[in-house]
Amino acid sequence: MHPSLVCRASRLFVQLAVASLFVSSLGCQDSEGGLAASLTAVVTADPVQVYLGDVVRFDGGESTDTHGIAARFSDTVIDGFAFDFGDGSTLDSEVFYAEHVYAEAGEFSATLTVWEGDTSHEDSVTVVVRHPPPSIVEVDVSGDDVAVIGEWIELVGRAFRAENLPEVRFDAVVATQVEFQSEFLIRVQVPPMTASGWSDLAVDFPDDIEGDGQFQIWVARYALATDAWRGAVYLVEFGDDDQYWSRTQTLEVDNAAVVRVSGDGSFALVGDARYTATLEPSVTVVNLTADWQPVVTAELDGLGYGPLFDIAIARDIPRAVVTDATGFVVLDLTDPANPVRVGDREAYDFGDMAPTAIALSPDGARLAVLSTFNDRVRFYSITDTGPIYESWSVDVGPGTQDLAVFDDANTLAVLGGGGEGAIPPDFGLDNTSLTVVDMAASIPSNLHGTGAFLDFSGSAPVPIDLAVGATGRSYVSSLDSNFGDVLDAFGDLATDPFDIGAWQDVVESIMELGFGSVIQASGALDGALFMEQSLFSSFGFQAGLDVRYDEHLYVATVLGLGTTLEIFTDDDWINLSLDIDYGVAVGNLLTGGVEVFDMYTEPVVSFNDGVWNLNFDPLTALLLPPYAFGDVAIQP
Repeated sequence: MHPSLVCRASRLFVQLAVASLFVSSLGCQDSEGGLAASLTAVVTADPVQVYLGDVVRFDGGESTDTHGIAARFSDTVIDGFAFDFGDGSTLDSEVFYAEHVYAEAGEFSATLTVWEGDTSHEDSVTVVVRHPPPSIVEVDVSGDDVAVIGEWIELVGRAFRAENLPEVRFDAVVATQVEFQSEFLIRVQVPPMTASGWSDLAVDFPDDIEGDGQFQIWVARYALATDAWRGAVYLVEFGDDDQYWSRTQTLEVDNAAVVRVSGDGSFALVGDARYTATLEPSVTVVNLTADWQPVVTAELDGLGYGPLFDIAIARDIPRAVVTDATGFVVLDLTDPANPVRVGDREAYDFGDMAPTAIALSPDGARLAVLSTFNDRVRFYSITDTGPIYESWSVDVGPGTQDLAVFDDANTLAVLGGGGEGAIPPDFGLDNTSLTVVDMAASIPSNLHGTGAFLDFSGSAPVPIDLAVGATGRSYVSSLDSNFGDVLDAFGDLATDPFDIGAWQDVVESIMELGFGSVIQASGALDGALFMEQSLFSSFGFQAGLDVRYDEHLYVATVLGLGTTLEIFTDDDWINLSLDIDYGVAVGNLLTGGVEVFDMYTEPVVSFNDGVWNLNFDPLTALLLPPYAFGDVAIQP
């Protein structure tokens, strides 16, 4: 071939190759000679983060057909749109858009599939669905605007969920009882050890900080003091810090003697007096959380035989035991207004009965019974079907008369001595002791070794009542050495009872004399008592006793001697009497001060217009233990 022809052929081949490359770079030709595009799905969601119940709009309008025409234009040849919303719901549609409401919260991958003939393509978008944030509109503390320890208050709002229950704190105290009621209501029980007065209520939802809230509420705490002689229960209310005041209202309860408060503080049990020889014990249930003041909510009879001796309530569950001289019954107080007896009445399985006191372990599974006639503590296991007697016992100090459970664990303090609950052979001024019992062990034992009785005699020669605090301190009300001076004063008066001037002088000389104190001692759990400050009332002696949870204040009943003198000069008429005075005292353990609220005065001996009158009923009542001196219980 001619060389010039070879050159032309080479140039033509190169041109054709370049043209072929150019055409292929533009795309494939369609049947009419145009260039074809690939089918493409594109989906968006608006919004991509929503609250449950909100509408999500899905848009596939940017999807393109094989001609490159977007789906939102009418001349597209896309045949259909299939939406899979990722929650099990699907939608086949001829339009490129859809709306959907998710029924559950979560993260969902929504997919759009477009098809044209036998060709399809898909695209996905993630949608996050959240529960709407809770919102608290108000804190409802009922009609009196006061939240009492143990009371159920209400958080009112919207978008509440059972799985998003908040942590609720009263200052630094966390509420352990928080209940979901509906999407509009959550109930919270005011927990023990919440400080009375103004409390900062903090609500913290775990999933939604938007719903958290801060509020202020007033929290009340009551102390109840019984008066067996008058059948009354007096109330002391605590306010901010160490403020307190006596309530003018009282609860009228027949033969009010023993009083115990439940572990959550919501109710109290008031038992009849031991000195009243009733045919069967009776107990009154008091709702402490009612609006305005505590109210009686139930009365229980037929709980045993003979007079009531003591009541015990478990700290951690609504279980109580009521004992008479020969047996006891167990009560389930899940609904305090409708107590249920657990099993049959249990008769004591030991001969040395007359239980001066009983106590329940915090979990309510073990009952300790203080056996007066043999100076020992015996035990029962308390089951859901009733009590079971345990064969072992722990020896304690002589003159057994009271029990108290330390808050730290199942540790039992046993007060012994020649005091209010002692039988005559034990009555004396030198045998007061404290025995500490490990109640949690499978076989209970003396915490400090067999026969280890901690001596309390020097400070509390005639003990009356016992209370213990969270710090391990013990508090004992007792007659002391001044009691002898009072006895001497009675002797002086007896020498010439008709010398009214001398009689008045003697009475006035003892009116302001406190001859009984509250003694506090530390070290009981360590095995050695260290006596601390003793607090005296302005008159008489302090008897029934309980200490507030923070051990700043205590409340006690007070009995003493008083005198009344009225002279009407016109007729020279004289009214003179020697009285039994009854009051309720509040002692400040930080300052040592004791304030007494006078409750009533009852004349024992009176001289009225030349006539002597004697009324020994008040004295007779006071000489019959164990709770004729009154009892005290403070909400935890």
